[in-house]
Amino acid sequence: MRISFLGKYTEIFFLAAGLFTALEFVAREQDTLVYTGVALMVMIAIVFLKLSNSWSWTLVYIVLATSSVFLIFLVDRSILRHLAIIIICGVFLALGRISIEKLKKGPENDRSTLASMVILSTLFIFLAASQGFYINFLVPLWLLMILYMTVVSIASYTYFTEFFKEKISQKNLLLYCGILGFAMAELAWITSFWSFGYLTMGVIVLICFYIQWDIIQSYFLDILSVSRVLANIFFFGVLTTIVFLSARWVPIV
Repeated sequence: MRISFLGKYTEIFFLAAGLFTALEFVAREQDTLVYTGVALMVMIAIVFLKLSNSWSWTLVYIVLATSSVFLIFLVDRSILRHLAIIIICGVFLALGRISIEKLKKGPENDRSTLASMVILSTLFIFLAASQGFYINFLVPLWLLMILYMTVVSIASYTYFTEFFKEKISQKNLLLYCGILGFAMAELAWITSFWSFGYLTMGVIVLICFYIQWDIIQSYFLDILSVSRVLANIFFFGVLTTIVFLSARWVPIV
C-alpha cells in the first residue's frame, strides 16, 4: 500500500530523514535516548504498516531504527558517530524502499538477496547495540538472552515465510525459527564470558547466526549436503580467526 498524497519515494525519504534527525539528536543530547527510541518505534510502525502491510517486516525495521539509536549512543568519537549515522541512514533509505517494492516483484533470487541484506544489516546493528549495553550498563544476562531469542526468531520468521511458506509447513517454520532463536540465546550466554568490545561481539555472533541460517535455508531448498556443512564450518573458522586476531581484548574489571 502507498500513502496517496506522497510520491513514490517520499515516504521512505522522510522516514530516513526522521531517523537521521533522531540519531543526530541522540549524538548531541544523549539524555533523550529513551524518548527518541519510543518516538521512532511509533513513527516507523505507522509508516511501514501502510507501506508493506506486514507486521513482521514492520518489526524488523523497528528493530533496525531503534537499535541504531542505541548504537550511536555507544560510539565514543564524534566523527565516527556522524559517519555511522550517514551509513545507517543510507542503508535504511536504500533497503527500505527497495525491499518494499521488490519483495513482491522480480526474480526470487534478487528478492531473497535483498531480504538477506535487510535481515543481516538489522541483526548486526541489533547485536552490536545489545552487546554494548550489556557490557557497559550491566544489563542482566537473562534479559540479553531473551532479546536475542525474540529478535532473531522474528527476523528469521520474516525471511523464511517470505520465501518458503509454500514449501514448508507453518509448524516447521516456527520450529526452525525457534531453534535459531534458542541457539542465539545460548550464544549470548557463551559470549558473556568473553572480553571483547561490543562491535567485535556483534560480528562474531552474526557470523554464527549466518552459518546456522544458511544451513537451515539449504535444507529448505533441498541442497543441504555434507560438503556444504563442511564449507560453512571452514568459513566460520576462517572468519572468526580473523576477527579474534584483529580484535582488542577488553579487560574485565
